[in-house]
Amino acid sequence: MTFELRILALSVVLGLVQIVLASHAASLQRGYLWTAGPRDEAVPPLTGIAGRLEWVLRNFVETFPLFAAAVLIAHVTNTHSWMTEWGVQLYFGARVAYLAVYAAGVFLLRSLVWNVATLGIAMVLLSLVLNHASAVEHAARSGLYCRSLACDHSFRALHISAVGLCPKLALVRRPRCPLLGPLIGAHWKTFAHFETYRFW
Repeated sequence: MTFELRILALSVVLGLVQIVLASHAASLQRGYLWTAGPRDEAVPPLTGIAGRLEWVLRNFVETFPLFAAAVLIAHVTNTHSWMTEWGVQLYFGARVAYLAVYAAGVFLLRSLVWNVATLGIAMVLLSLVLNHASAVEHAARSGLYCRSLACDHSFRALHISAVGLCPKLALVRRPRCPLLGPLIGAHWKTFAHFETYRFW
């Protein structure tokens, strides 16, 4: 299991803890009979720490699916870097701090902590973009290299065929091709009685 997946698993545990805390806080305020009943009757909104725990849980439910999706995509695409590790740590640490700060009713600080958790998700997503760009660049370079090799083999086969049709061509020593040389850097070289076409 990768580091990012371990943090994702810990975030699931954090979500379960918040569900238990919010549920018991609501039961203490409204009564366990209400909790065990069908909850059909209208009740006043939760207040105090019970209300704050409910809002913390709602906020976690809003952000966790985005975080989980980003981590799973990174795992499937084999995107693992310092950015993904810092991103998941920022999210998890900030969500733990958000629970404590919001439950305590600290003014303004909870909003700053929420931004830190959002930054963690953004870092994981950014690492996906950078990894995709790097893969595209690598594929482009590999494609150009393979095409150059294919051209090299084609020119070799063409020249060998020409030598077979006219053996005198193998005895001719040619300088750098004045027309194609500036474009593709082609050289003709003579090795004893055999001449090959090479890319340089």
